[in-house]
Order: sequence, then C-alpha cells, then structure tokens
Amino acid sequence: MIIQKNDHIIECMNHLAIQMTDSGYAILGNDWNCKRVCSPYSRLYLIYSGQGTIAYEKNNLLLLPQHIYLIPAGLTFDYACQGTMHQLYFHVTVQAADGIDLLTRLKDCLSCSASSRELDAALQCYKGKTLSDAFSLQQIVQHYITYFIMQSDLGTKAFESYSPFLHRLYTLVRQSIASKT
Repeated sequence: MIIQKNDHIIECMNHLAIQMTDSGYAILGNDWNCKRVCSPYSRLYLIYSGQGTIAYEKNNLLLLPQHIYLIPAGLTFDYACQGTMHQLYFHVTVQAADGIDLLTRLKDCLSCSASSRELDAALQCYKGKTLSDAFSLQQIVQHYITYFIMQSDLGTKAFESYSPFLHRLYTLVRQSIASKT
C-alpha cells in the first residue's frame, strides 16, 4: 500500500474560515446609490435582473443579469442603480490563520457569468430552511470565491504555513480582542 499525504494543504484547509456577516435578496431601485463606500468585508453579488453600476478608481463596472461579482474588502467604490435590479448578496470574509482577510489583497472587482439554473439554485438554497440547503449554499458561495481567487493572482500564491505555536497564538490574540469589543 502506498499512501501520499499533503499535511500542508490539510493545514491550510483547517485554518481557513469563510464567514458571512450579512446577506439578502434585494430588489433595488434608484435609492441604491452611495458614494465612497469602503467595507471591511467583501461583497458577492448574484444579479438576477436589471442593471447597476460599480465605479472605483478609473473603472466603471456595469452589473449585468446572469453575472456574479466580487467586490473585495477595503476597495473604495461608488454604487448606483438606474431603474430596478434584483440581486442576492453576501458580505463575506475569508480569514487565514493570522486573522487577515485574504480578499483584502485583491485590488479589483472580479466577475463571471452564471446560468439562470445556477442563480436559481443559489436562490432556492438561500430561501430554504434545511441543513442541506445551508450546506449547498455554503458550497455555492465557496465555489465562486474559489473561482475568483483562481482568476486573480491570489490563486498562484503559496499559502503561508505557521508553526502550531503561532496558530495557537493567533487564536488567543483574536479571542482576546473579541472579548474586549
């Protein structure tokens, strides 16, 4: 018997934490309009119908139906909707063992197309009430975050490996900070 192990990748998986701080299915109108937004979390937008815009630096991004967008944490941008737009959104962080959100390393919004079937499956899971709906939705969100990480330069960077002592230290520091807020 030959067994090959990759302890490094298991360590990476065990120290990644994807957290959703907010989510919703929104029917947006002209009141979805804000300037100079800079969030401590990344935004994942699944667009069902209508159109909106994201503007940052010298980029103008048109939010189109049957597309998914990732707006990274720390990016300053404007958003607007002229007319009506339907979207499912998630506010997410992807923390490594050191507590740093990996997505803050992205400097641009990312997008990809999605089929109606994919978008409908996400919305059905989001509206669901079962454990399987929650796991399925988690898998969908992770799939798109993974896709965007692979699309960016983050996908080719090695995951930093820390000693067990440092993992424990990062955990203790985060717990101490959390207990004081």
